[in-house]
Amino acid sequence: RRENINIHPPIEFYTEEGEKARHKMAEITLQRALRALMSNVDIAIYDATNITKRKRIWLVDQVKSCSKLHSQVIFVESICNDPAIIKENIEETNRFSPEYIGIPFEEATEDIKKRVSHYTKCYEPLSENEGFPFVKLINGHRQLITNLMSGYIPGKILMLLMNQHCRPRTIFMSRHGGTLFT
Repeated sequence: RRENINIHPPIEFYTEEGEKARHKMAEITLQRALRALMSNVDIAIYDATNITKRKRIWLVDQVKSCSKLHSQVIFVESICNDPAIIKENIEETNRFSPEYIGIPFEEATEDIKKRVSHYTKCYEPLSENEGFPFVKLINGHRQLITNLMSGYIPGKILMLLMNQHCRPRTIFMSRHGGTLFT
């Protein structure tokens, strides 16, 4: 998206009017992921806002239509309704996202809130009825829900997601073992 539109697209990109442009970006990105999978890559991460059942069905159909692939789509849905985590996430996005470099904090915060508002209006939570494997991460890692997750690679992906840390933390390292002093 940043290559094809703008580092900071207008808010209309995230509204209903921007659906065509977003879908075009989704198609381009998915084609890149599929080409990677066909060229000896085992896992591709397709980072997109697949917030409606229609978009998820489209994605799975596109992957299935690629006859050279024997791939499984696993959806990862992050749900956050904790105001403290949302506030922290907005602050982190303001500080570290290339989209908000040089934009005043209040303006960037308002832009993020508008985007979230647009997505919230059309958001359809993943459901077991859709028949897709998925992982839902709720409020960071306070709760994790899985559906149809089985097999070696899905199990490894699940373990990775379960052991992610969303917040910065200190890691202590120690060298131990015998040392000779004279």
